[in-house]
Amino acid sequence: MQVTGSRPTPAGIIVKSQIIRPDAPPIQVDWQLGVESGLYKVSDVIVDGVSMAVSERATFAQQIAANGGQVTGLLAHMREATFADAPPGVPYPAAGSPYPAAGVPYQPAAPAPPIR
Repeated sequence: MQVTGSRPTPAGIIVKSQIIRPDAPPIQVDWQLGVESGLYKVSDVIVDGVSMAVSERATFAQQIAANGGQVTGLLAHMREATFADAPPGVPYPAAGSPYPAAGVPYQPAAPAPPIR
């Protein structure tokens, strides 16, 4: 990756970069940084002009809509994705808790209905 420049914005700063690939054109990546508690923090990554924050927001909205407007389906999907590659026996967070339940083995959630 190569940083190619930066520019200030009302929300902070955008750092422009390219991912250099040996046998393909570079990929443009812009990093939107905001200031929080006096420190710069990444608030968005824009890859070839596509905002990852906007893309994720749309995906989350679709998941919530597919579950009757309930956020529980989105949370189950996120837990499933987070622990999909976990080895057997890794503690899995209890529903509604941000902390893993010690000694509780990972149990995959029921599949979410398809997004239409």
